Amino acid sequence: MLCTFAAGLLFVRNHLAARWIVASVVMSHMASALVLLVLGPTALTIGVVAINHVVFWTPDAIYLAVKRASNFPAPLYGIWRYLMLAVIAFSLVFDVRDAVVFLFTHPE
Repeated sequence: MLCTFAAGLLFVRNHLAARWIVASVVMSHMASALVLLVLGPTALTIGVVAINHVVFWTPDAIYLAVKRASNFPAPLYGIWRYLMLAVIAFSLVFDVRDAVVFLFTHPE
């Protein structure tokens, strides 16, 4: 997963989708760091991380799914886009479940 997201850095200069994905990864890590700083390490649970992923990665998944281009400017970029969509979609399957469980079992 880390390699797939990091590979987006190769395409940031020329492709909007790569910029959005790299930005969402950075923002989700910043949000996790904020939770860690404000609420402490015990607050950073699987549920909080899952909510973070759902909030920041769902728009990426929708964008990649809707904006599937029939002709990619570079074959490597096209492979990366489909691989990125698969990684995000696979992760969101578990993150949505974890977020729902967390929200309905933690009334705070």
